[in-house]
Amino acid sequence: MLRVMEVIFTLSHGGAERLAMTILDGTRDRVEGMVCGVFGDGGPLEPALNEMGLRHVSLDALRRGKLGTWRELYRLFRQERVDIVHVQAGYLLLYAFIPARLAGAKVVYTEHAKHSIQTKPGVRRVIRLAAPFLSRITTVSNNLKAFFMDSLGQPEHRLEVIPNGVDTALFTAAGRSVRGSGIPDDGRLVFGSVARMTEAKDHGNLLRAFRRVKDGRDGVLLALVGDGETREEVEGMIDELDLRDSVLMLGRRDDIPAWLRAMDVFVLPSQREGAPVSVLEAMACGVPVVATDVGGVSEILMDGENGRVVPPEDHEALAGAMLWMMDNPEARERFAEAGPKSVAGRYSNHAMCSSYLNLYEKVMS
Repeated sequence: MLRVMEVIFTLSHGGAERLAMTILDGTRDRVEGMVCGVFGDGGPLEPALNEMGLRHVSLDALRRGKLGTWRELYRLFRQERVDIVHVQAGYLLLYAFIPARLAGAKVVYTEHAKHSIQTKPGVRRVIRLAAPFLSRITTVSNNLKAFFMDSLGQPEHRLEVIPNGVDTALFTAAGRSVRGSGIPDDGRLVFGSVARMTEAKDHGNLLRAFRRVKDGRDGVLLALVGDGETREEVEGMIDELDLRDSVLMLGRRDDIPAWLRAMDVFVLPSQREGAPVSVLEAMACGVPVVATDVGGVSEILMDGENGRVVPPEDHEALAGAMLWMMDNPEARERFAEAGPKSVAGRYSNHAMCSSYLNLYEKVMS
């Protein structure tokens, strides 16, 4: 059995954190895995990790300091006889790379988005210094791979693209819907979004676009699933745009497939993304998608073929695509049928976990 330690920021909800858990769960026949949260002391992912039988530890790096965290990681890697340390963000290389190398472990590094690398010179320096000694660098999209080549000078042969995956047994068009309970079944066409409320997700773009849609058409509703630091801003904009009667603020929800199935059109209005899993989940549930052309979105969605893609931070273009979806029910039906097929092969959890397992075995060979 290969012994793999997944290094993540915290034991809290997030795309990279969930990815790490999914990899270890999907490779457990060949991998003995453990999860290490560098920051914080425990977190809301602990019950899920316990249920999956995955051992986990939190280091509270801010309290320990960098040297103390290095010592603890070195001790942990040696004690657990770790073969591969899989680091799930460039910033975490600063903490995990040296202890892993000193402990004799191989290091695989996966990057999910370019924003922190673009905005933090220290992260760029760490990646460039560590890169020659890493066993492999993986990215979640070709867009991100090109960024590593063009902006960080990394040779193509050291980079591998492994797309994010979706649980296609859970995210499927068949199953329970909250239409008629959580979301009204009153004849209105429901646009919806599932996203943490942060500046990057640009809910303001969606609200401005929806105001245009509502001005042009009757019978529309917007359902927002998620919570976060910009929620108060979003609430204020709803009032400012006089949308209180047609926007549902649903907060954080657990049964995401049921909420997706209650939507007629899924909208992702982001300013920036890596490879958005929410788009894949909506497609797997048979929900037509409108998304902004950021990160790896255009690798998942082909405009006019299996969804609509518009420029970011352009609420007029977003509103136009939403209105187009309303006026073209045949296209919506075509996109709904194409979505699960688009996801089933390349973007399933099975495909993703198989790719990471192959990578681990190549690294060890």
